[in-house]
Amino acid sequence: MEIRDPASSSRHNGGANHFVEDDEDDDGDGLVWPTLSLSPRFQHIPPPPPPIIYGPFFEPEFPTNISVLAGQTVLLQCRVMDLGDRVVSWVRQSDLAILASGGVSHTSDNRITASADETLTDWELQIAEAQTKDSGLYECQVNTEPKINWPVTVHVEDNTYACSAAVIFTSRRAICQDNGGTWAHLMRVRRSQQMRKWK
Repeated sequence: MEIRDPASSSRHNGGANHFVEDDEDDDGDGLVWPTLSLSPRFQHIPPPPPPIIYGPFFEPEFPTNISVLAGQTVLLQCRVMDLGDRVVSWVRQSDLAILASGGVSHTSDNRITASADETLTDWELQIAEAQTKDSGLYECQVNTEPKINWPVTVHVEDNTYACSAAVIFTSRRAICQDNGGTWAHLMRVRRSQQMRKWK
């Protein structure tokens, strides 16, 4: 049986590769084939780096600090890019309550609503008729491993003041002129009631 000369094969390809004779008939066909091994100068080439896998990330489009007066609506927003099959949730950090998930609110507080745009990029949480107890840290979270979050701090300022000066009644509001400025309430009130700061 004739076996091809490994040395002559190596000369034909410039010596880049080496053929090593295998003295075993692996497949039982009566033929013995040489095996190919890389030249030593190619054995030290590092393997290619693993592919970069992009996941969800937040785009810094919306504010992370929000201040409102009591009674106003708080609007929390976050923008998530490359969401894929992940889920966005809004979490209140004071009690770790999940207020919304996937654009749907999960709270018995009917002041709180959640929504997302059609592209599932912009996510919102609204708190109507804000109260001072709503102040604190909220997070827009994505359920990656580990989780990523967009923190939003909410400040709700109490806007009730006692009126100690003249009160002017109109058809829709009562205006209190005090030393600290002009205060008003959007409804008829009695002189003895507290007034809401008017902006």
